[in-house]
Amino acid sequence: MINGQMGYVSFSGYKYLFQTLSWSKHIIDFLTHPGLIEVIEEFTEDKVHISNYRIYSSNSSKSKKMGWHTDNKIDFYDEDGNFITKTIKEDKGIILISYLSDVIDGGTQIIEGSHKWAGDKEYWSSDEVESKYKDKIITFNNRKAGTTIIYDYRCVHRAKPYENKLKEDRISAFCQYSRSSLPVGEPILLPTEFVDELTSEQKRLLNFNKKPSTLNWPIGGPWELYKREWFFKKRKDDIKQFIKKILNW
Repeated sequence: MINGQMGYVSFSGYKYLFQTLSWSKHIIDFLTHPGLIEVIEEFTEDKVHISNYRIYSSNSSKSKKMGWHTDNKIDFYDEDGNFITKTIKEDKGIILISYLSDVIDGGTQIIEGSHKWAGDKEYWSSDEVESKYKDKIITFNNRKAGTTIIYDYRCVHRAKPYENKLKEDRISAFCQYSRSSLPVGEPILLPTEFVDELTSEQKRLLNFNKKPSTLNWPIGGPWELYKREWFFKKRKDDIKQFIKKILNW
């Protein structure tokens, strides 16, 4: 945010909208819709909360490609300020992706049935997927804005790499719903004007009165998020100490 104006963070070929939930209460109402939560909690067999959320855009690129991965994991900074990810093999939860633009190419890809065998492996190479699971890849291309995809976050998935002459961005909303046994997740950043309009159930889903267990995505030291990499690498230890102090507040 610069001079009170909201924008985005650019990272690894993606643009992440800053303070996603602050743009409109309609976003909150959509992500916490009672019918949606009922379906998710029936699947997870537990109460859920929103652990990660974002609106982001991806563009066509020859070089930048999202890898195949699973999302049944937690991330956090340890006491020394190091970023850690840990896969929770037996966990199950839901990812929601809703297209906010028409998607001709570059849509979400999911390997059908992969939640049954992915286990605690987090990343999969394109060569491995192409050689073993090519006939199981489901691709959500040629879909209109408003198309919403809901899947078990143990599934191996990615955003399909794509190129087009128009360089059109693919814009999506993303939300991760985790069971009550899982950590809180990202901080929830809201304008105070929304608070009185929220139901008690929405406050529960948004982790009111609970301490976040990680930071908002994209997560990483500033040396990973800005082009002046040499400057931030030089101060890496100082920044780790700063993160450590924040986590101990």
